[in-house]
Amino acid sequence: MTVKPRKSTLSGLSSVKPRLPVEKRPEPTLAPAPDSPSTSSRRAPADADGTAAGERAPAGGTRAATTVSERLSVNFFCEQDYRDMRSAYQIEYGDDQVPGIVNLKTWFAHAVDEYASKTPSQRAAFRARVGKEREGIDAKKIVRSLDITKMTRDTITEAVYEDYTAGASRISASQFATEAIRSMVERTEERRPRPWPDPQGRLPSKPQAPSRG
Repeated sequence: MTVKPRKSTLSGLSSVKPRLPVEKRPEPTLAPAPDSPSTSSRRAPADADGTAAGERAPAGGTRAATTVSERLSVNFFCEQDYRDMRSAYQIEYGDDQVPGIVNLKTWFAHAVDEYASKTPSQRAAFRARVGKEREGIDAKKIVRSLDITKMTRDTITEAVYEDYTAGASRISASQFATEAIRSMVERTEERRPRPWPDPQGRLPSKPQAPSRG
């Protein structure tokens, strides 16, 4: 048997055109994700109407009324504190004593502005009084999320920092919010003594006037 010589794998390479080097494209760089707001990433329980803290943007409202910058999770001391907030809102909304209160978000913004307008020493005294009143009370805290604007968030941040620089212990935005709500509730109580209505389901609201730039 005649064995044919094996053809070399290198034969014929001179006739193969050399390949041009492939230019590597630079890897795309991803833009850094924007900083998430310092609020809870988990949504707190919704109200009976399925919206955060019983508030829903009014139908047909303006962009200013329906655009939500972020949500703030608020730790209420007990269920009654949460109900007091809803009742106080409904009273202020119905009496129309405070201009601009058209939904729970604007009511909360007003409460924060009023509380932030106090001096650090006034807020410290209020904080101490409320804490003393609740000593020894075994209450189950509840968490609810409130829709807030960036302006309200900034007001809280500035006031918390002001208190800290004045010598107070550092507190969270949630604690400042509960104090502001409690302060607003007490002001409503001075004007409208209890008993208060206990609103169920969706809270009333109306369209917010558009801002004119």
